[in-house]
Amino acid sequence: MPEYSVGLFQINLLAHHNTLCNVYNVCNWNDQVNWLMNPYNNAKFAIYLSGNGQNFSPWSTYRNGRYIAYAEEFSNSYSSGH
Repeated sequence: MPEYSVGLFQINLLAHHNTLCNVYNVCNWNDQVNWLMNPYNNAKFAIYLSGNGQNFSPWSTYRNGRYIAYAEEFSNSYSSGH
């Protein structure tokens, strides 16, 4: 699926355009981009999409497992104090 991801939590507008319109009544594409560029709004919508942090499947990086290499890199780096 093509992506057009915006903001801190990389919300894919192509996948979540209708949800953003229905939940927050921001329906115009340009308004949605601007709304999601605000870190507070972006985090608020990420919380909504993730069911308060319980489900990360709306993010393709989580579904396809690409995040694992970065999580391991962070974990190793954090453990060694770097």
